[in-house]
Amino acid sequence: MPKVPYPKQIQTFANQIGILKQRGMTFADVAAAETWLRRVSYYRMSGYWYPLLADRVNHTFKPCVTFEQRFSYKNALFNLFLPTPTHLFTFFI
Repeated sequence: MPKVPYPKQIQTFANQIGILKQRGMTFADVAAAETWLRRVSYYRMSGYWYPLLADRVNHTFKPCVTFEQRFSYKNALFNLFLPTPTHLFTFFI
């Protein structure tokens, strides 16, 4: 079976934050948001902001959605259930 090329390019953490900003999410502390992305990964976090999307086809957020609103109260949850190998995996991407 021939390999199918993957159409998406790898994005840096700064680029991932830029994508979220373009889609309408705001950030009070960009450095903290980047730390979250490094620890958890964009893909794993995307499930938590899915309910906040205004347009699920274009992935744009509802008005006034902030990164901190969505993840500050989940800190304890992520610390309890996030295994160390995920930290290492996202670090090397």
